[in-house]
Amino acid sequence: MSHSSPHEVEVLYHDKKGYVVRCTNCQCYQIAFGTIALDQRPNEFSDFTQLIDRTLKQYSAVNSERHKEIYLSTPYPGIRLLFSYNELFELHEMLQKVSLILEAESIVNS
Repeated sequence: MSHSSPHEVEVLYHDKKGYVVRCTNCQCYQIAFGTIALDQRPNEFSDFTQLIDRTLKQYSAVNSERHKEIYLSTPYPGIRLLFSYNELFELHEMLQKVSLILEAESIVNS
């Protein structure tokens, strides 16, 4: 989220693993999970959710659920996000719950 305008956040999801909030002014999202926090525009949130979904499906046959061996690229050279399968699964679950909330909101508002 940019720092140029005041942010009023709406909590879309929160548990002991992380949260997703949306700024009611700029409609940007913040995803916090484990030791990462990502600020995203609405289209980036959707893209990130789809990336996590694809990656989870790709690694669904991984035997070591607790070893951190799943890397996700970022737009920054030399910086990647690192997850175990279990962590990726938990992030996926969180994002899917928020996606359902957003879908329901869209239906109600249309």
